[in-house]
Amino acid sequence: MDLLVISKEDFDKINLEESHIYGFHWRNDLNGNPTNLEIEIDWNGPFDFIPEDYATNIQTKLCCDMVYDAQFNFEFKGIYTIGDLEITSFNVEQIQENSYCVHISFDFAPIGYIRFKCTDFRLEINSL
Repeated sequence: MDLLVISKEDFDKINLEESHIYGFHWRNDLNGNPTNLEIEIDWNGPFDFIPEDYATNIQTKLCCDMVYDAQFNFEFKGIYTIGDLEITSFNVEQIQENSYCVHISFDFAPIGYIRFKCTDFRLEINSL
């Protein structure tokens, strides 16, 4: 399995809209505290800057270090709407040196958002 890491400096090439979140994992930091968040994403591309052998059968996750002030606010309002979360907007704003605010919105099923602050983030793409 090969790993490609897209750092925050190259995040302007990434479009996560219309992608789907299908999992959350809290990972321990070096002290054993579950402060790092991995968000599993079924990513729709663009793939033009990724090596060709990554373009099919990939696993993608947004990895965020030292997450704090987290808000998970979404609601599945109808029947048959439980499942992955379709991203309708994704925004990262630098709020201080080494501090970022990540905001992910959902406008369909469910409706809501995820918002948190973190000290670093990256997109990891695994080619299977």
